Amino acid sequence: MMISLPPGPRYLLHQIPHLTLPPLVALALLHVLSLKLSAPLPLYVRILALVLSWPLAFIFLVQWRAWANRWDAASRGAVMPREVEHKLPGSIDILMDMFENDKSLYFATNLFGNTEKYGNTFNFRVMFEDRIMPLVSRLVASRGRARDRAWDRRSKLEESKPIFTCEPEYIKTILATDFNSYEKGPLLNEQLHTLLGSGVFNSDGAFLPVCVSAIGRGRGDADSIRMREGDMWKFHRTMTRPFFSKDRITHFDIFDRHAEHALDKVATRLKEGVPVDWQDIVSRFTMDSATEFLFGKDVRSLDAPTPYPSSSPLSASANTDSTTNPNTKGDTTANVHPADRFVRSFQDGLEATAMRGRFLQSYPLFEFWGDRVERHLAEVHKFIDPIVGEALRRKAERQRAGEDIEKDVRDDETLLEHLVKFTDDGKMLKDETLNILLAGRDTTACTLTFSVFALAEHPAVLARLRKEVLDVVGPSRRPTYEDIREMKYMRAFINEVLRLYPPV
Repeated sequence: MMISLPPGPRYLLHQIPHLTLPPLVALALLHVLSLKLSAPLPLYVRILALVLSWPLAFIFLVQWRAWANRWDAASRGAVMPREVEHKLPGSIDILMDMFENDKSLYFATNLFGNTEKYGNTFNFRVMFEDRIMPLVSRLVASRGRARDRAWDRRSKLEESKPIFTCEPEYIKTILATDFNSYEKGPLLNEQLHTLLGSGVFNSDGAFLPVCVSAIGRGRGDADSIRMREGDMWKFHRTMTRPFFSKDRITHFDIFDRHAEHALDKVATRLKEGVPVDWQDIVSRFTMDSATEFLFGKDVRSLDAPTPYPSSSPLSASANTDSTTNPNTKGDTTANVHPADRFVRSFQDGLEATAMRGRFLQSYPLFEFWGDRVERHLAEVHKFIDPIVGEALRRKAERQRAGEDIEKDVRDDETLLEHLVKFTDDGKMLKDETLNILLAGRDTTACTLTFSVFALAEHPAVLARLRKEVLDVVGPSRRPTYEDIREMKYMRAFINEVLRLYPPV
């Protein structure tokens, strides 16, 4: 049995060659100098040389990387993006501003300021690293034209870093016209792995290690196949795409039931004469809808007491009670309402994962003795593991009974029931469902939140949209797919909200 080291010691173990090389080089140079002088060097000189070997090597490495990036850009006929100004070494002041910004109500507002100052694309240099990709130089040089398709794979894998850009042509290239050239890369994959595993949103091609997974062939057997470059991502897409390409009336049943519950909560709160935290309501609505959609069992977060918004005078007393607010920080869930434990665990796992991106490759040093994301996700696994296990057990029983497992999507099946037809790997099933939960819950909640915000800002749009809904659906009937297709103004409104306030 292999011993699993905590993140910090494991990171330092991998850094041993980098840590020992500078003093070894210093000792070798001192030895050569001593031979040249035909006399031993003073002890203080040797100690000073060893002590200075690390900072000097670090300065050399930082300057070398900066020069290499500039040379790479120049070789492609491009220029480096503007660098965000900083006052302290390693851009510590920028990091501190980011941490302070996270405490405010609005996330990443500092990036908006940088965009206004430096343009749509800039180099966010933090911790002595250029936060740009080598491929950026190709984009800047080509001005959106496809060019220089072939580039060094080793550079692609080892030196790629995030880029901050809101340039429409670049985004179009990354997401559409040249999608296969842009990977998350090994560092981001490592940072997200605890949360997303090998799911579809954390699967790239070139850097994925060879892994073995048991894939059910629908005949009752489980053949082991090797996943190489891009195969894992393609496999996940193959599993999930048929499920989402078919319109099912059961999805409307799920949304209708939870929407009624959410609106009842809103009506109850408004009767008290206090405002409603709409973002909290829709986050609970999407969480319950998504978990029922995925697993056939929802977490019932709407059953928990509704927290008061921060603008309400009641929030100071009510929200200090951790039993009513799933967003309350803390290391324990002992006093949290049972329906909120899953939500808090999931949210804390997301936040801990996001923090890893701030520290780049050195993030394990800030989780030295334990994986913080794994600790936060304990309640999530507690909810999902039995459901996945039960789905695999039912599949095994059908196989023993000699039943054929059809891979066609049924109208009444959940995503988990669909995925279990393709694999017996419980870890893969959990990874995939968590990936879809993350994508479906936050994006829908964000869209609903900004939709209400936009309607509050534009009462004329609200009046016209309300008229269309009443004309097509009526005051109480549940909408159908045909109704959605007929309500063109509503679809145009949602598209405009997504354009102005994209959730991703």
